[in-house]
Amino acid sequence: MFLKATITSKLFSFTIALTVLLSGCVSGNYQKNSTHNRQNGARLENTFTVNKQLNPPRNIQSVQLYKTGNAQSAPIIRLKSGQTFTLEFDYLDTDAKQFKIRIKHFRPNWEPSSLLSNFYQEGLFEDYITNAQTSTVQKPSYRHYRYRFPNKNLSLKISGNYMLTIYDYDTNNELFSLPFYIHENKGDLKTNIETLFTKPGSIRAEHQLFSKYVYPKFVEMPQFDLSYYYNQNQFWGRTKKVQIFDNSTQREVHFHISRDEAFTADYGFKTINLNSLSADGARKVDYQPEYTPPRVILRRDVQDLSRSASRALNSRFGAPRSDRAAGYADVYFSLEIKASVLGNDKIYLLGDFNNWTISEQNRMKYDVQTGLWKGNAFIKQGRYSYKYVIVRNGRILDLNLDNSFALTRQQYFTFIYYQDPEMHYDRLLQVDEKISN
Repeated sequence: MFLKATITSKLFSFTIALTVLLSGCVSGNYQKNSTHNRQNGARLENTFTVNKQLNPPRNIQSVQLYKTGNAQSAPIIRLKSGQTFTLEFDYLDTDAKQFKIRIKHFRPNWEPSSLLSNFYQEGLFEDYITNAQTSTVQKPSYRHYRYRFPNKNLSLKISGNYMLTIYDYDTNNELFSLPFYIHENKGDLKTNIETLFTKPGSIRAEHQLFSKYVYPKFVEMPQFDLSYYYNQNQFWGRTKKVQIFDNSTQREVHFHISRDEAFTADYGFKTINLNSLSADGARKVDYQPEYTPPRVILRRDVQDLSRSASRALNSRFGAPRSDRAAGYADVYFSLEIKASVLGNDKIYLLGDFNNWTISEQNRMKYDVQTGLWKGNAFIKQGRYSYKYVIVRNGRILDLNLDNSFALTRQQYFTFIYYQDPEMHYDRLLQVDEKISN
């Protein structure tokens, strides 16, 4: 029999010691955009990034965080396994610059945990990023930084959700932050994907996830101490907590999301290959190197006709080129739509290149003469996924401008958390990754 999860609250024995750091303005030609993920001062619903995450200023670009050895992997590693993360980013200036790194532990819902840093962290309270490679290109020039952790200066002792935050060394201003996960690989977890059709009022197929978890012996009260989450396509801000589970079988729990919570099975992406900026007569119809930065004009996208990605397995940071000769460009997009647009609707361009966040810098404007919605984004040479969304009444409508029946493969993650009754924090016991057919 399936039961509604009723997780009882627990008192934490550790006192909360949190330091709130206010981010300051960033000077230079690439100013920080303070309106990301907000509209008219109000936070948007159903954002792709987690609430506590801060997006980088304009003078920091091409941010990536991945498991070392696979730049297209999700930022998830096993605790004390020798695996590490790699952080990469570009600082759009040739002057020497130093940055500070700090890490904080979070609960599964991305609320700060009550743990002091010395409980989950070994080594220094903060570490430093000092070494960089200078680009060989200009318009603009940049310095490319790479940092790997855990390392001898900064290592982590426990599993769970974490946030990596990068600060300006000189001002101590918080610049940007990124979530990552460390699991213990405890217990056996398997997730299956079932495709559903003909949901009333919808023409889209859906994915309903079903999982079985054989939990370790130290879990004595799974109905209270275990919690389960599903995520689609590494959009960590949209992770769903499971409310239906059955633990009637000894040392096993079966859980799934309801039909109402099912994921969109044909969630579509568009793709762009900018490894070369030159016009090719296909997607790139014009290249204008006389501008600073140079401009790339793309052929228009047409709703329901533009080709979608055949699979959505890439990192949500895309695949920017890592060589020193890789340059940046202002890339101009245009969209012909068939969907109805209300008077207060706003259309935005989101993608790997802007961390999938709503930004006024990437807002599409309607061109009366051409009948197209037009916008641009500042992008490094590489390959990226993107899509157009409507923001209506404080909510992101990310299906309205999708291609119908897009042939895409979806990536799913299942997370198992254990609220340890002795240690009083949420341990991430197991993670399962599954790709739809």
